[in-house]
Amino acid sequence: MHTQPELVEMVKASEAGIQVDEFDLKDAIENLIQNPYQAKAFGKRGFDLVRQSTGALTLTLNTLNQIH
Repeated sequence: MHTQPELVEMVKASEAGIQVDEFDLKDAIENLIQNPYQAKAFGKRGFDLVRQSTGALTLTLNTLNQIH
């Protein structure tokens, strides 16, 4: 399992989203509403990021079983 800072970095690195504070949230949402192609691109990259992480638990358990 990833920590919160690790997840933030993964999202940033894959360009699957942006990080904003509570003061900039409204503007960020409005920007995505006005730029649906950007919003869709974030969604696709986010979906791809999640798909790449699928099976991480199984991989970890298999690795641990090989050690034992």
